[in-house]
Amino acid sequence: MRRATGWLASARAWGCRLLAAGLAMTMMGGAALAAPACSGEPLLQTNGVNLIRTENAPFGSPASRESLARLAKLGADNVAIVPFLWQPGPGDPQIGLGSDMSLDELHVAIAAAQAAGLDAFVKPHVWVPETWAGAIAMPDDAAWTTWFGHYRDIAQVAADAGATSLAVGTELVQSTGRPEWPGLIAEIRAIFPGTLVYVAHNADEAETVPFWAQLDRIGVSLYPPLGADDARQDWAAVMADQLDRIAAVSRKSGRKVW
Repeated sequence: MRRATGWLASARAWGCRLLAAGLAMTMMGGAALAAPACSGEPLLQTNGVNLIRTENAPFGSPASRESLARLAKLGADNVAIVPFLWQPGPGDPQIGLGSDMSLDELHVAIAAAQAAGLDAFVKPHVWVPETWAGAIAMPDDAAWTTWFGHYRDIAQVAADAGATSLAVGTELVQSTGRPEWPGLIAEIRAIFPGTLVYVAHNADEAETVPFWAQLDRIGVSLYPPLGADDARQDWAAVMADQLDRIAAVSRKSGRKVW
């Protein structure tokens, strides 16, 4: 079974479809493809990458600064910085910042991106052992209340360091119907003056998120099952359906897609 590997999969073939629908597409997660020329359509494009911290290249180190400089030279204009939040299990509300990046280092990472001429997109991601963020589901309302209280520090650092954009969540599929989101987004909006986005998992989640109107952009990580490895015509059909559905979410919400 072939799966898409993010916006880059089929972006060249379907970029004009997105632009025609009035969507702005951000290329996150690899070297950006050049957007296809679309006759009569204004070109809206961000060339971005995920930049991951390693032990050999912590943010602020010469190696990390060299990576940022090389990305800028290649034409990148936006870098996603991913601070990981960790929790013991999908139903455990004890979520906290991971050991791979402190809040101080997050501040350094944002400043380093800016020094290289890149916009900084802070994209917190929850890591759960042996599963994924979409499996997170609390057993009761009290646990959800506890769980929702852990984004504010990151938002404050992103604001203090001057990040351009911030994801309030990433692929938290089973949480988006919760009543805590509107209040949390309002609190983050009061802290962070830049662009706010939520990153949905595929069109399925994007269609169910009830709070797009509170955000500035629709985020989507696009990894749909494409079909058999040798059935390329099926891949195109799957991607066309996904993008049509996401375009419909954009039109309904009045928000462009990142």
